[in-house]
Formats: sequence, structure tokens, C-alpha cells
Amino acid sequence: MANTHLSSRYVIARGRLTGVLLAAGACGRHAEQKVDTAQSVSTQAVDTSVARERRVERKSPAGGPFIVVDSTAREPRIDVRGDDYVLYIPSETARLLYDSLPGFTLLQQSGYPAELVAQHASPLSVVIGDFNGDSRADVAMIGTSQNTLAFFILLGKSDSIAEPRIVSILRPVPGTPSDLRSYYIEHVGPERIPYPDNPKLVLDLRTDAIHAVSEDVSTIYYLLKGEVHTFSVGGD
Repeated sequence: MANTHLSSRYVIARGRLTGVLLAAGACGRHAEQKVDTAQSVSTQAVDTSVARERRVERKSPAGGPFIVVDSTAREPRIDVRGDDYVLYIPSETARLLYDSLPGFTLLQQSGYPAELVAQHASPLSVVIGDFNGDSRADVAMIGTSQNTLAFFILLGKSDSIAEPRIVSILRPVPGTPSDLRSYYIEHVGPERIPYPDNPKLVLDLRTDAIHAVSEDVSTIYYLLKGEVHTFSVGGD
């Protein structure tokens, strides 16, 4: 029963990109209660004041994300600085990133539908997790380098990896059409995920993984013996 729930969660996720979340407030009505005009106006004024106060208190979703090189960091991390998400990466990881993908920048929150951004409490183009099971944090990113899109995992240095390493997931050929810009990614922890159309087919994740979603795609990307594998959980 738990597996079926997990499958539904991932299939539903692919509809977020174009879906619009509509919230409708309900006003209570007291039957046969008579309220004079003055009291009604007074109540309306109080309600308007409260609504205005709530709007002021509600904070807009963070922007970014931006990359900052942190010479003191041993592992990547994501924080909110000011009004933006910031990805901090160690110096040696940054050298590999920018040597391999010059001028790399993450896809920005502003490039996604506002409704989608509002549904998430994390950036949509970067995910941190232990993707190769070495007990050290790695980072998956979607962004552009020299006008070329790239989706990849940046493995951190650990006891099993002498130097940071980039594992490419998707990198379209420059100048060719790609829908990669519409992808957003989410963290997936170790768990058992059944295939939507065949519950007997189950992905038994032993490490963290990435759930990539677009209007037409809902796919789990995971590493097995250093290689990228996929498991479709929805889409065409």
C-alpha cells in the first residue's frame, strides 16, 4: 500500500509545472441574523485591515539561485541570503565546475511559473544529496554554460573519490532544440518506488536520487556503480 502511494506522489508531481493552485476563501453566513449598516461597514473595515496586515507579513518566495565559492566549505550547502537562494560550494569543486563548464549559471527561479515556485520551499534547479553513497554531500544542477544547457551531478571529494567529478545526465548539443530549460528537480531519498503501470516493477533506491519533472517528463535519475540510470514514473 505504501508503494502505491509513492508512485502516485511522483506521477502527480509532473502536473505541477503547468497547474495553477487556486485557493478560494469561504465567508461564513449566520442565518436570519440582522446586522445594521454601520456595524457591517465597521466589520468590513476590520476585515480589510487584517487582510492588509497578512499581505505585509507574507514573504515572497526566494529568488536566485546563485553560486558562491566558499574556501572554508567541505561540502556544498544551500542557504537563503537576503532574498535569494545561494549554493555554496568548496573551492576545488568550483574549479572543476568552471573548468568543465565555463561561466556556468543555474536556471533562475524567475524562469519558472510563479505558481510552481510558490509550491516549493527550495530552489528548482539545484538539489543536494549523497548520490553515490559515500556519506558525503554531492550536488545536482541544471543551468547554462556558454549558452548551452547542462544537467549533471557534481560529486564531491571523499574517501572513495580522490578528486571531485562531474557526471553528465543531459547535455543537449549546442544549437539544437531542447526542453531542458523547463525541467525542475527534487530530492529523492532511499526508498522503494513502484513503476506506475506495473507495481511488480520496483526501483529499490539505496542512495539519494533526483526526480526531474517537466510538463512531459517525470523521471528518477540515480547512480549505480558510478553510472547514471533512469526510472520513468510518468510522462510521455
